[in-house]
Amino acid sequence: MTENNESKHLGPIDLRTQISVIKYYNKLTQENPNMNKLDVIEEVCNIFDIKQSSFYKIKKNRPTPPKRKHNKSHNFTYCDQDYELIDNLIVDLNKQNKCVTIYDVFRKMKSEPNCDISFKDCGKDTFYRLMSEMKYKYKHSNKVIRNEIIKTPRIQKLIKEFLIEKLRLEKLYSPPKIVYIDETHIHINDVNKKIFLPMDENKQVKINKTVGKGTRYTVIHAGGQGGFIKNSHLILKNTEVDSSTFEDWIENVLMPEVPENSVVIYDNCSVHSRQYNKTPNSSTNKQNIKNWLNFNNISFDDNLKKHELLNLVKKNQIKPGYYVDDIIKKFNCHPLRLSPHMCDLNPIEMIWNTWKQSVIHSNYGKQQDFIDLMIKKFDEIDNSGVWDRSVRHCVREVESKYCNLFNIFQIPNESEHNYFFNCNFNLDDN
Repeated sequence: MTENNESKHLGPIDLRTQISVIKYYNKLTQENPNMNKLDVIEEVCNIFDIKQSSFYKIKKNRPTPPKRKHNKSHNFTYCDQDYELIDNLIVDLNKQNKCVTIYDVFRKMKSEPNCDISFKDCGKDTFYRLMSEMKYKYKHSNKVIRNEIIKTPRIQKLIKEFLIEKLRLEKLYSPPKIVYIDETHIHINDVNKKIFLPMDENKQVKINKTVGKGTRYTVIHAGGQGGFIKNSHLILKNTEVDSSTFEDWIENVLMPEVPENSVVIYDNCSVHSRQYNKTPNSSTNKQNIKNWLNFNNISFDDNLKKHELLNLVKKNQIKPGYYVDDIIKKFNCHPLRLSPHMCDLNPIEMIWNTWKQSVIHSNYGKQQDFIDLMIKKFDEIDNSGVWDRSVRHCVREVESKYCNLFNIFQIPNESEHNYFFNCNFNLDDN
């Protein structure tokens, strides 16, 4: 009676065990084809502690794994119309002058009664997944503002003028050595914050015992394709760079190391932009306005009032000069200023990121070795070819985008081993 009941009902043998029994039986049969089947069945029954009648019942029923439950979240999809609807939700949230998160968008979608988004009834996790599939992601607000500034006609004009002048100099000296200048800051306590530690808290030792950022170093350097200009770095401890310091560094340290007919590219920060013959404005006193008019050989009546002198200045606008530009020209080189807000046209910005990460990774906060470490990392970057890749990326990716926009020149073939582009337009026409 018990045997018959066992053959009809498998009793406590669960589905997972049944599947394992069949798998193991098939495995033994394949590995030992000459083995007697009764011996195989007996071995399977001994391993899983079941009766032979139970085995035959399992083999007859052929158990299969249960099907997974269908995830209803995958029923939700998106269409092209959803992009516009979600964009409108985000715009409405931005008008409230708040930092919009993906959860804010989700709540906004749920609260809108007339919202026709195809996946409006989905849950929060599904909404996050769909937003990721639709390529929505967080962006830094400053980058959005910068993109709007770059699109203005004034900046577009300056970008075009910069590219045309750079191309003109490249054709003139076919090509010249291009030197990029910039400065950055780094702190003595900028070290790698994430480290592996043992699980036992008693064995965990603090490596960084300092508090705060520590000593601040200002670093000025220049380089181009091939690496940094040798022996031209300037490192200042707890000191901000001013115009006189920068001009002295340009004249006495950098330019003697730069070959003639080089093009020196730098941005328009205040340190680089000390002017002479600066155009007077309403805050300029009357005597200085007269001095400016005399310096530029502009005749005027000495009895004129201040507003009349300023009107005379406006009629005789003269472009002011820069001390840095004159120093560079004195060494038979060509100064070229970047367009405002266009730091991505300067490959040394990428170099600074690589250099800082290298310094931070090797820094342990030792004051006496920090300057030597920074100089050592300059040499390592020169030997790694980072400069060549950064210049190539800047020219082929960033400059080419704007050159195609303004229809200035064509990009050369990738097989060409020079990083400078060929001109196909008449500069005189521009």
